[in-house]
Amino acid sequence: MRDWQRVLLTFDRFLGSKQPPTRFEVAMARHPVRAGVICGAVMTVLFALALSGSGDPVALLQAALTGIGVGFFCWAICRITRSQHAYYERIGRFDGARQQARRAEAETMSPQMRVFLLIGGWAVLSGVFWLISPLIDMPRSIPWSAFFGALLLGTAIMVEWIKRERP
Repeated sequence: MRDWQRVLLTFDRFLGSKQPPTRFEVAMARHPVRAGVICGAVMTVLFALALSGSGDPVALLQAALTGIGVGFFCWAICRITRSQHAYYERIGRFDGARQQARRAEAETMSPQMRVFLLIGGWAVLSGVFWLISPLIDMPRSIPWSAFFGALLLGTAIMVEWIKRERP
């Protein structure tokens, strides 16, 4: 594992990466098991949906094994990234506390950006409901998909608001 880390750091230095990691990279590196489980579960579901038309029970086993493999691969990449961040913090190239302070000073999102993200999330959820509606015995129509997308998005926003308001 140390050899792989050394190869990764050498390659990273060769590419000249001097930017601190993004929030997403830091979050993935902090929770490698969670990232691996989520990636593996998503890939399992996608492969199962893609292979479900064949009617072969072995196809579901293949989907599960593929998801497990992708999950382990994602976990390994996150672990390597975590050690890379620790190395950069040790040599002073990246200071996590300083980056968090910069994030705290950053401006909040504008109202236009919030509306844009809200509409984008609603559109994605509507599309997902339209795609999966035949699988869950739901009527496949644009108005129903839009309604269920708005319902799920509204529920998520309400839960987030309740969590924020509680002390």
